[in-house]
Amino acid sequence: MFKKRSKILFIANIIATIYFLYTLYKINILGLLSNSGQEIAISSMNIYNNSYYLIFTCFGVIFGWLGFFLHLPAFIMIAFIMYYIPAFTFLFEKDFLLLPQIILTGVSYVFQKMINARQKLQMQNP
Repeated sequence: MFKKRSKILFIANIIATIYFLYTLYKINILGLLSNSGQEIAISSMNIYNNSYYLIFTCFGVIFGWLGFFLHLPAFIMIAFIMYYIPAFTFLFEKDFLLLPQIILTGVSYVFQKMINARQKLQMQNP
């Protein structure tokens, strides 16, 4: 499974996926399914206030997994940027849990580029 793939990126994607699901739970997205009008209104306001944060984190998770399965460093860099934007736009107002994703995806970008370069070198010199 990890042949020609970064193990650090796999760990970063697992953490990012868990964090994204935790964020959905924390803003009470399931409150939209409630019968109470007050709970629906509160949940809607939470989603509206955190939509920018949620969108960038969601795209970061998607591009992180694409970078892992397609072993393309460009997608890993896009995931890095998608985690970086909400973390520093909100100046860590939400929480510091995006910091590990930023560090791990940055490191895994470098490792994936090294893995791809080694693979290309081996194909040129059999």
